[in-house]
Amino acid sequence: MSLSLFSANFPTAPRAQNLKPMITPEWLYSTSNAFAFMSWLILMIAPHARRVRQILTFGVVGTLALTYVFLLFTIFDPNAFADFSTLPGLMAMFQSPWAVAMGWLHYLAFDMLVGLRIARDSGQVGMHPFALIPFLLGSFLAGPFGWCAYMVFRKIRVREEWMEW
Repeated sequence: MSLSLFSANFPTAPRAQNLKPMITPEWLYSTSNAFAFMSWLILMIAPHARRVRQILTFGVVGTLALTYVFLLFTIFDPNAFADFSTLPGLMAMFQSPWAVAMGWLHYLAFDMLVGLRIARDSGQVGMHPFALIPFLLGSFLAGPFGWCAYMVFRKIRVREEWMEW
Protein backbone atom coordinates (compact mmCIF):
# COMPACT_ATOMS: atom_id res chain seq x y z
CA MET A 1 0.00 0.00 0.00
CA SER A 2 1.41 3.34 -1.02
CA LEU A 3 1.22 6.20 1.46
CA SER A 4 1.97 8.83 -1.14
CA LEU A 5 -0.72 10.81 -2.91
CA PHE A 6 1.66 11.71 -5.71
CA SER A 7 4.46 9.94 -7.46
CA ALA A 8 7.29 9.70 -4.97
CA ASN A 9 9.70 11.25 -7.45
CA PHE A 10 7.46 14.08 -8.64
CA PRO A 11 10.18 16.19 -10.29
CA THR A 12 11.19 13.27 -12.51
CA ALA A 13 7.72 11.74 -13.06
CA PRO A 14 7.13 11.81 -16.86
CA ARG A 15 3.57 13.13 -16.58
CA ALA A 16 4.65 15.96 -14.28
CA GLN A 17 7.94 16.93 -15.90
CA ASN A 18 6.39 19.73 -17.94
CA LEU A 19 4.75 21.23 -14.84
CA LYS A 20 7.99 21.78 -12.99
CA PRO A 21 9.11 24.97 -14.77
CA MET A 22 5.59 26.41 -14.99
CA ILE A 23 4.12 26.17 -11.50
CA THR A 24 5.02 25.28 -7.96
CA PRO A 25 2.68 24.36 -5.12
CA GLU A 26 3.50 27.68 -3.44
CA TRP A 27 2.64 29.63 -6.60
CA LEU A 28 -0.59 27.68 -7.03
CA TYR A 29 -1.55 28.30 -3.40
CA SER A 30 -0.88 32.04 -3.44
CA THR A 31 -2.43 32.60 -6.87
CA SER A 32 -5.59 30.64 -6.07
CA ASN A 33 -5.90 32.52 -2.76
CA ALA A 34 -5.71 35.90 -4.47
CA PHE A 35 -8.17 34.74 -7.14
CA ALA A 36 -10.62 33.48 -4.50
CA PHE A 37 -10.26 36.57 -2.30
CA MET A 38 -11.09 38.92 -5.16
CA SER A 39 -14.03 36.71 -6.12
CA TRP A 40 -15.42 36.76 -2.59
CA LEU A 41 -15.16 40.56 -2.53
CA ILE A 42 -17.15 40.73 -5.76
CA LEU A 43 -19.77 38.35 -4.34
CA MET A 44 -20.06 40.46 -1.18
CA ILE A 45 -20.52 43.63 -3.22
CA ALA A 46 -23.16 42.20 -5.58
CA PRO A 47 -24.62 39.00 -4.09
CA HIS A 48 -28.00 39.34 -5.77
CA ALA A 49 -26.70 40.05 -9.27
CA ARG A 50 -27.49 36.94 -11.30
CA ARG A 51 -24.81 37.66 -13.90
CA VAL A 52 -22.15 38.08 -11.19
CA ARG A 53 -23.13 34.73 -9.70
CA GLN A 54 -22.96 33.09 -13.14
CA ILE A 55 -19.49 34.50 -13.80
CA LEU A 56 -18.28 33.41 -10.38
CA THR A 57 -19.78 29.95 -10.80
CA PHE A 58 -18.40 29.22 -14.24
CA GLY A 59 -15.34 31.47 -14.20
CA VAL A 60 -14.02 31.09 -10.68
CA VAL A 61 -15.34 27.74 -9.49
CA GLY A 62 -14.83 26.38 -12.99
CA THR A 63 -11.21 27.53 -13.08
CA LEU A 64 -10.47 26.16 -9.62
CA ALA A 65 -12.15 22.86 -10.48
CA LEU A 66 -10.42 22.50 -13.85
CA THR A 67 -7.05 23.23 -12.26
CA TYR A 68 -7.77 20.58 -9.64
CA VAL A 69 -8.82 18.06 -12.30
CA PHE A 70 -5.75 18.84 -14.40
CA LEU A 71 -3.47 18.18 -11.44
CA LEU A 72 -5.45 15.08 -10.52
CA PHE A 73 -4.89 13.57 -13.95
CA THR A 74 -1.28 14.69 -14.40
CA ILE A 75 0.40 14.06 -11.06
CA PHE A 76 -1.97 12.05 -8.88
CA ASP A 77 -1.01 8.44 -8.19
CA PRO A 78 -4.19 6.39 -8.77
CA ASN A 79 -2.86 3.68 -6.43
CA ALA A 80 -3.20 6.14 -3.56
CA PHE A 81 -7.00 5.82 -3.47
CA ALA A 82 -6.60 2.94 -1.02
CA ASP A 83 -4.95 5.36 1.41
CA PHE A 84 -8.19 7.35 1.84
CA SER A 85 -9.57 4.55 4.01
CA THR A 86 -7.42 5.28 7.07
CA LEU A 87 -6.54 8.44 8.95
CA PRO A 88 -2.80 7.66 8.91
CA GLY A 89 -3.02 7.09 5.15
CA LEU A 90 -4.80 10.40 4.65
CA MET A 91 -2.28 12.21 6.85
CA ALA A 92 0.59 10.68 4.89
CA MET A 93 -0.94 11.87 1.62
CA PHE A 94 -1.00 15.45 2.80
CA GLN A 95 2.74 15.46 3.46
CA SER A 96 3.16 16.47 -0.17
CA PRO A 97 2.99 20.22 -0.96
CA TRP A 98 1.12 19.33 -4.16
CA ALA A 99 -1.49 17.41 -2.18
CA VAL A 100 -2.01 20.37 0.15
CA ALA A 101 -2.30 22.77 -2.80
CA MET A 102 -4.84 20.48 -4.47
CA GLY A 103 -6.76 20.15 -1.22
CA TRP A 104 -6.81 23.94 -0.94
CA LEU A 105 -8.22 24.25 -4.47
CA HIS A 106 -10.91 21.78 -3.43
CA TYR A 107 -11.81 23.87 -0.35
CA LEU A 108 -11.83 27.15 -2.27
CA ALA A 109 -14.13 25.77 -4.97
CA PHE A 110 -16.63 24.22 -2.60
CA ASP A 111 -16.68 27.16 -0.19
CA MET A 112 -17.40 29.46 -3.13
CA LEU A 113 -20.28 27.19 -4.18
CA VAL A 114 -21.70 27.49 -0.66
CA GLY A 115 -21.38 31.28 -0.80
CA LEU A 116 -23.03 31.41 -4.21
CA ARG A 117 -25.93 29.30 -2.97
CA ILE A 118 -26.38 31.56 0.07
CA ALA A 119 -26.35 34.63 -2.21
CA ARG A 120 -28.92 33.12 -4.55
CA ASP A 121 -31.26 32.03 -1.78
CA SER A 122 -31.02 35.32 0.08
CA GLY A 123 -32.12 37.18 -3.03
CA GLN A 124 -35.10 34.85 -3.42
CA VAL A 125 -36.30 35.56 0.13
CA GLY A 126 -35.60 39.31 -0.05
CA MET A 127 -32.66 39.71 2.32
CA HIS A 128 -30.65 42.90 2.09
CA PRO A 129 -27.17 42.36 0.59
CA PHE A 130 -25.44 43.94 3.60
CA ALA A 131 -27.08 41.37 5.89
CA LEU A 132 -25.22 38.66 3.97
CA ILE A 133 -21.70 39.91 4.55
CA PRO A 134 -21.17 38.05 7.87
CA PHE A 135 -22.47 34.80 6.34
CA LEU A 136 -20.42 35.14 3.17
CA LEU A 137 -17.34 36.01 5.20
CA GLY A 138 -18.05 33.01 7.43
CA SER A 139 -18.35 30.79 4.35
CA PHE A 140 -15.11 32.14 2.92
CA LEU A 141 -13.19 31.52 6.13
CA ALA A 142 -14.97 28.36 7.33
CA GLY A 143 -17.50 27.09 4.77
CA PRO A 144 -19.74 24.95 6.97
CA PHE A 145 -19.85 27.61 9.71
CA GLY A 146 -21.06 30.32 7.30
CA TRP A 147 -23.68 28.00 5.84
CA CYS A 148 -24.97 26.89 9.27
CA ALA A 149 -25.11 30.47 10.55
CA TYR A 150 -27.00 31.56 7.43
CA MET A 151 -29.48 28.68 7.73
CA VAL A 152 -30.25 29.54 11.37
CA PHE A 153 -30.59 33.26 10.54
CA ARG A 154 -32.76 32.46 7.55
CA LYS A 155 -35.06 30.18 9.57
CA ILE A 156 -35.53 32.83 12.25
CA ARG A 157 -35.97 35.73 9.82
CA VAL A 158 -37.96 34.17 7.01
CA ARG A 159 -39.92 31.62 9.08
CA GLU A 160 -40.54 29.28 6.21
CA GLU A 161 -39.24 25.93 5.11
CA TRP A 162 -35.52 25.37 4.89
CA MET A 163 -33.92 26.37 1.63
CA GLU A 164 -34.21 23.80 -1.12
CA TRP A 165 -31.24 22.75 -3.16
